[in-house]
Amino acid sequence: MSRILNLRTFISAAVFAVALILFGIWHLSSRHNEASPTPAPTPFRVSSVGTKTGVERTLETASKPQPSKALLLTPAVANLVKVVIKAAPQEREEVIRRLAELGPGAVDDLGAAMRAAPSSPARLIFAKALGLIGTSEAVDQLVANLQAVADPAEQAALVHAFDTISSPAALETLTSALASVNDPALAKAIAGMIGHLATDNTVQFLAEMYREQPGVPAQPQNVLSALSSVSSPDAVAALAQLASTAPELPLQYAAVLALSAIGTPEALEGIVSAAFQVGNTNPEFRQALLSALASASNPQAAAWLEQQSRSPTLPADVTASLSRALAGLRR
Repeated sequence: MSRILNLRTFISAAVFAVALILFGIWHLSSRHNEASPTPAPTPFRVSSVGTKTGVERTLETASKPQPSKALLLTPAVANLVKVVIKAAPQEREEVIRRLAELGPGAVDDLGAAMRAAPSSPARLIFAKALGLIGTSEAVDQLVANLQAVADPAEQAALVHAFDTISSPAALETLTSALASVNDPALAKAIAGMIGHLATDNTVQFLAEMYREQPGVPAQPQNVLSALSSVSSPDAVAALAQLASTAPELPLQYAAVLALSAIGTPEALEGIVSAAFQVGNTNPEFRQALLSALASASNPQAAAWLEQQSRSPTLPADVTASLSRALAGLRR
C-alpha cells in the first residue's frame, strides 16, 4: 500500500513539474511576440495631388504618433521622407502646403525628416514647410539644419526656405540666431529676413545684442548686417533714434544705411535729424549722412524732396544732397 501511495505521489509531482515547464515556455513565447516590432505600414504611393489615395493619405498616416526608437527614424518620419522623395516636381508646392498643415506638433518630425532626406530638393521641401509653420521651434529646427549643411552651394539653395517665413512670432528667434551663426552666407540670409519683418522692437533688440558679450565672434557684424538690411517702414522710428543718439558709430552708420534704403519721407527726416544732431562735431559721419540723403531713391519721397530741397531753414549741404536725390528720381 505504501508503495502504491509513493508511486501516486511521484506521478503527481512529475505531472506538476511538466505543467510548470509548459507554462514557462508559453509565457516566454508570449513575451517574445509582444516585444517583436510591428512592421511599419507600407507608405501609400503618391499619385495625383490632393487625392485621398496619394499625398493626403500618406501625410495623414505619417502625422499619427508612433513609438520612437533610439538612433532610428520613427515610422512617421520615414513616411514623411518617402512621400517627399516620391513627389513629382509639379506636386512639390502642394506637398509643402500639406506638410505645413501638420502644424507645430510635427515640427520635430519635420526637422528630423529634413536631416534624413537623401537630396537637396527634398531637404528644401521640409525647410519650406518649417518656414511656413513659422513658430519659434520651427525656426530653431530650420536654422540648426542649415548650420549643419557643409556644402555652400546646397546651403545657398536651402536659405530660400526663409522666404516662406511671414510670422512675427519667428522674428525674435531669427534675431537671436545671429548670436550663434558664424557662417557669413547664412548670417546674411537671416539678416535679410529680419530686415523684411523688422519693427521698432527688433531694432532695439539688435542694438542690445550688439552691446552684449557675443556668443560667437561674428555676432557684432551679424547685428550690423541685420540693421543695415532693415527695409520695413515699421522700424523707422527706432532707426532714426539710433542714427541720432547711439553712442556707437557702427550702429549709427547701419541705421543711416537702412533709413536711406527705406527712403520714405519719415525715414529721410530721420537722417536730417541726425545731421542736425551731429552738427560739425564729426565731419566723416556728417558726410555719410549727406551721401545717404543724396542716394535716396524711393519715389514716395519725390514731393517731400522737392519741398525740402528749397527749404531756407536747412543747412546748405543738406539741401544740396536732397536736390541730388530729387534729380536722380527725375532721371
